[in-house]
Amino acid sequence: MALEKKEVPSCVYLSATKTLTIPEVSDFAAANVEKLYMEAQKLNLTVSGPCEFIYINCTGEMDKVFDLKVVIPIDKKGDDSEVFEYFESSSYECITKEYKGSMDGIGNAWESMMNEAQANNIALSPQNHCREVYKTWLGFENSDNITELQTQI
Repeated sequence: MALEKKEVPSCVYLSATKTLTIPEVSDFAAANVEKLYMEAQKLNLTVSGPCEFIYINCTGEMDKVFDLKVVIPIDKKGDDSEVFEYFESSSYECITKEYKGSMDGIGNAWESMMNEAQANNIALSPQNHCREVYKTWLGFENSDNITELQTQI
């Protein structure tokens, strides 16, 4: 599938945030994704889409720290959470590509997408703002996962 450009509208999220390295992402996700959904239910929030990972200043280098937000989109903020925070993202333009496969191959999918952007002279955001939108999640090793890769331009 070729790169596409799209405008992503602003959105409100329930968010778990941490500064970490790429090898730490899966443990952080495992510890927080289910808890985010449980907290949304506890606060009577309406979940409006799939879980997303928002990477800020991630260069792809395994030992370099960056900020990660594991988020679930919601219709609107509710009561304050004792565990998580609300996050509102601005709208942005991005390039996007769909990846189908297990998480073992997602690094190669990102590398391919970035190479394609470079080959097409697409200027990326200086904050390295990238997202993974987990459209279909069946498990870490499942080859039928569908993840939308986005990088802000």
